[in-house]
Amino acid sequence: MAEGLVRDVLARVMGVNRDPASTHVITRVALFGSLTDPRRELVSDVDLAVWADRRSDVPLGAGPELLLEGEAHRVAENLAARDRSGLEALLAADDERIDVSVIDGWSETASGVPSGATEIELFPNLAPAAGWADAAPSG
Repeated sequence: MAEGLVRDVLARVMGVNRDPASTHVITRVALFGSLTDPRRELVSDVDLAVWADRRSDVPLGAGPELLLEGEAHRVAENLAARDRSGLEALLAADDERIDVSVIDGWSETASGVPSGATEIELFPNLAPAAGWADAAPSG
């Protein structure tokens, strides 16, 4: 069942990247947490870190944080946080078993994967995903 949740999220990732109206282009997805432990018998949720570029930032060639100061910077940060939250909700599709953290150029952290946690890259490198699905615990 958990593998199906991951496949559904990856399908939504592809949809986001094809949609020119989406706020982001997703560049990387990594799985971490209980699904990365093949000894784990029961899995209660799916933990995914998603790296993305905001479509509004891409034409600038650099994040607008380099161009904005003061109140304009704060407004841009708030818009970026709103867009990240919206993308997280879209990818999780109201399924409380899916935990998604989106990281973009405006994020306060460079990674959504906890330090020391095992991570498996699922996108763009989909080859490891096939092997992971065979070894992953079901839940």
